[in-house]
Amino acid sequence: MGIHLARLQRNDDDLNKIDPFTFFGLFNKRLKKENRIRIIAELMNQLHVNAPVPSEFDGVPLVNSFTAAFYPFAPDQTPNQIEDLWSLFLSALDLADNQDTAITEDFVKAFNRVKAGNPQATTVKLTMGLFWVRPLRFLSLDQNNRANIVEKRALNEQVRQTVQLFLKTDTDGQHYLQVCDEALKALRENDLAFQTFPEFSEYSWELAKSSIKDYDPQFSNEEWDALIADPKIFTPEALEIMNDWQQFDNAAATCTQVAARFGRKKNYYLTQTVSLAQRIADVKKGMTLLSGQKDAKWWPIVFTGSKADAETPGSIVWQLRPGLKGALERAADGGQRYWWLNANPKIWTFSLEKIGTTQSYTIRSESGHLRRIPQNFRDAKPGDKFIGYETSPTKQIVALGTIVAPPEPDTVGFRSDELLVNRIDYADIKADPDLANMEFFKNPNGSLFKLTKDEYETILDLVRDANPDGPKKEIMESYSRAKFLEDVFIEPTKYDSLVALLDDKLNVILQGAPGVGKTYSAKRLAWSILSKKDDSHITMVEFHQNYAYEDFVIGYRPQEDGGFKLTEGKFVKACRQAQSDPDEKYFFIIDEINRGNLSKIFGELLMAIEKDYRGQPIPLAYGDKSLVVPKNLYIIGMMNTADRSLAIIDYALRRRFSFVDMEPAFETQSFGDYLHRMNNPVLDRIVAVVKQLNVAISKDEALGAGFEIGHSYFCNGENAQPGWLKRVVDFDLKPTLDEYWFDNQSTAEEWKKKLSDAVAEDSNNA
Repeated sequence: MGIHLARLQRNDDDLNKIDPFTFFGLFNKRLKKENRIRIIAELMNQLHVNAPVPSEFDGVPLVNSFTAAFYPFAPDQTPNQIEDLWSLFLSALDLADNQDTAITEDFVKAFNRVKAGNPQATTVKLTMGLFWVRPLRFLSLDQNNRANIVEKRALNEQVRQTVQLFLKTDTDGQHYLQVCDEALKALRENDLAFQTFPEFSEYSWELAKSSIKDYDPQFSNEEWDALIADPKIFTPEALEIMNDWQQFDNAAATCTQVAARFGRKKNYYLTQTVSLAQRIADVKKGMTLLSGQKDAKWWPIVFTGSKADAETPGSIVWQLRPGLKGALERAADGGQRYWWLNANPKIWTFSLEKIGTTQSYTIRSESGHLRRIPQNFRDAKPGDKFIGYETSPTKQIVALGTIVAPPEPDTVGFRSDELLVNRIDYADIKADPDLANMEFFKNPNGSLFKLTKDEYETILDLVRDANPDGPKKEIMESYSRAKFLEDVFIEPTKYDSLVALLDDKLNVILQGAPGVGKTYSAKRLAWSILSKKDDSHITMVEFHQNYAYEDFVIGYRPQEDGGFKLTEGKFVKACRQAQSDPDEKYFFIIDEINRGNLSKIFGELLMAIEKDYRGQPIPLAYGDKSLVVPKNLYIIGMMNTADRSLAIIDYALRRRFSFVDMEPAFETQSFGDYLHRMNNPVLDRIVAVVKQLNVAISKDEALGAGFEIGHSYFCNGENAQPGWLKRVVDFDLKPTLDEYWFDNQSTAEEWKKKLSDAVAEDSNNA
């Protein structure tokens, strides 16, 4: 990258057209690679540079986005600060091309003015900026280069001492030029793998990266076991952090990922891990530490590290050291570290707590009496696993979680890590012979019961059979508002209103005549809000006259053995899925919503789906069970306004939905663009007839606008071939007209003839 930058030749006329700090913005740590490439290409084009556009940036020093500016912002900025920066970098360009005493003096004066009058332009940042503009002349003193020169002595002792002195005085441009000159001399005179500053920068970056990856504190398994057993070193907070990492595949994740999953701030993990590593280092006197600062120095004691890929949030993937991971597992196997935790749903429920929320259970009841088996409360330790069970009337395993540090004496802290979409019934647990000796079954009255490791794993197998983890999610194709407007022929303002209505009400019904694209639009509306084509966040059902509450919510269903089992319907499972992932949006789409008996299908959920009642448990009609309809589940219904056989939606349901009319899109700009792309005279003639037909339908007192012919009839044929268009007319539109005017055949025949005439000239091409 630096070699490419070195080819940028100064051109005053072109350079003056560019914002002076647009170029420096390229080196913001948060700027995506593809955006950096695009901006550099534009800059090179403006500067008439013919070199290839760089595509890799490994080794280029970057600036943290929060401190990226080289100057203070208003009102702290003084008039000369920008001008001084310009003078410094312009003189740097001159100095790189001309070794002239006067130019050198100009550079030194400009450097010193900036340092004296601009606290935002730190020494390290200035040297990085000078390296960016002329990487073959100026040395960047970023963290990687400093560590390589000062601590690893990559050049020679004279350069090392000069750099240390310069960084200590931190004022003089002449000293900086001395640093650059001595470093260049060392590069030229020594037989090194790097001969230029850009090569040295990349080498330093690679060395820093490999240091984290290859560093080994050299603890034996016995030493790790002893450390784990010492509560002064592995405090409850430290064990909790270790457990959080173990929830990820191979105990590997970025700090950003862990913080997001468990609802903590990154700084909590940063400070606690550094403290743990420092306690470990105090025990093993004389151990070798990595050079560097903050987490780069301490985290590798506990973790191995590797650079995160572009798709992973965060910068470094930290993985628990194998020896430490094994010691944690051995410690867990050495005691009763698995638990069965009861919740009485009449008092509290796992379902009402957000995943990652810490709760507590006291060893004494509200009356002051010790709970049954109080020793279990004393034995439970942070990092232990528990099975979350809700007692009668639920009688199901509903959650998996982790014991955490107790908030106060005589309590057990716990955290739900997963709410189950498909819960495990008591009968299924009781029927498993491997669980016959569970402490819970001996006397279920109580709150906290021991599980052996085998019992826990048996239950976990039942949970995973019903709630499989499956493969990692595929990278979904992106989808946007613009793509929706391209696919669905509605005006942008209507789309915005539709999204706003859905966000405000949570429940929306798309109503219109056949062929206006209600179902097609509903799914794409969900995609556009999700910003991706992710069907795993969408549940679709279709109502019909025999559809019942038992299908939709819960009911007894026949089993293969001839008996009946209380089974949850699709809506309940969709609610569980949304509730288990509260930071994501989910959609429940109901086609033909007015074709079923809505009051009977929804039952008591007419209240539960209201926005004001979302998040509150609603008792269900069967099994004394309850359901929470979460606020992140959006309901989209579709209603055909031209079906005479359907009853009008009753007011109780109507007031809980917003209704949006979906109309034929023949007059929209996007459909006009579609016709233009098709360039098909037959299609144009048919559309012209249908537009006239819709006017007649809307004026007919027995029909009205809700019976108009929709545009989607003409959007599915490949290139709208005449044969396909004739079939649409003969087998879709004409039967519809016969149905509309069953008592007025002359009108039906008149319009059928007009449609036939529109395709007649090309009918031989069918």
